[in-house]
Amino acid sequence: MRARVAEGMGLASAAKANVVDILATGNPQGDDLGYSLGYGLGPTATTNIQSVLIDPATGVITVTTTAAAGGAGRTLRITPHSPIGTALPDGTDPFQPPADAVAWRCMAAAASEGAFTGATAGTLPARFAPSECR
Repeated sequence: MRARVAEGMGLASAAKANVVDILATGNPQGDDLGYSLGYGLGPTATTNIQSVLIDPATGVITVTTTAAAGGAGRTLRITPHSPIGTALPDGTDPFQPPADAVAWRCMAAAASEGAFTGATAGTLPARFAPSECR
């Protein structure tokens, strides 16, 4: 089951790269697509992963599984901060890129936010999640 969920983490790497690219430019036009600009609807659904979506305003990535990978509609949430403890600027408004590198926190159900204040856990049971998401 964990190997099936890990497929979603692999697919999420393209979403992470997209968020970092938008963060580096600062969205000078204030495009409403924010951090999802250029990403579209993400990768095509697979047997294990229903979707990988980017929140335009926050850059939070949501990986949604199928029944084959821990339950239909269960989620992992991957939250970016720059630096840890500081949420990214609103991606739908023009902003200045932060000077710090982006750090990521993946969270399955009941995972602790740690220093990622305001991060929200997903709904995938921790027993199915990769270790970095528990």
